[in-house]
Amino acid sequence: MYGHTGYNVSALLRADAFAIWNPADGSFVVVPSASWSAATNLDLTFLALFFSGGEATEFGGYGTALYARAKWSF
Repeated sequence: MYGHTGYNVSALLRADAFAIWNPADGSFVVVPSASWSAATNLDLTFLALFFSGGEATEFGGYGTALYARAKWSF
């Protein structure tokens, strides 16, 4: 099962989150993110992945991952 939500906090900041749940084994992943227009033609995105479940499940054993991205348009 999948769910997604997003919200424009301001004209420069957007927050999003989605989750995927496997009802067969109870494992899931939650992915929050934030995008910020830091300057003209410069966008920063921060994203995290939180996995949960046992070792033999679809989303188990992956732990947590954090990402950051800078996008410069020219």
